[in-house]
Amino acid sequence: MDKYQRYTKEWNQVVRIRSVKAKTFKEAGEVLGTSSSTVIRRFKEVAKEQMTNGVRLPKAIAMDEYKGDTDAGTYQLIIANAETHEPLDILPNRRKKRFKIISANTELTLN
Repeated sequence: MDKYQRYTKEWNQVVRIRSVKAKTFKEAGEVLGTSSSTVIRRFKEVAKEQMTNGVRLPKAIAMDEYKGDTDAGTYQLIIANAETHEPLDILPNRRKKRFKIISANTELTLN
């Protein structure tokens, strides 16, 4: 254990994994015997590492609606890689008011 640490490195690793996989931070905290704020701090560390790696969208994306039953509506919107057909995201309904595309090779923002 490092100096000034209250938890072992192994415990911190478990919390980081559990913070991503658990349904809520409160649930993760109860399972691990710690507060939800501690779990949130560990989650932010994981998120910070992932955000520094960056996310690149493919050159071409495809958007399509498909029928499925959710509380948000009968139809959902799927965004996929147009070349490999791998899903990137599934939106709960197709009634999104705005799609903002910034440059062809940087980012897609859904508002």
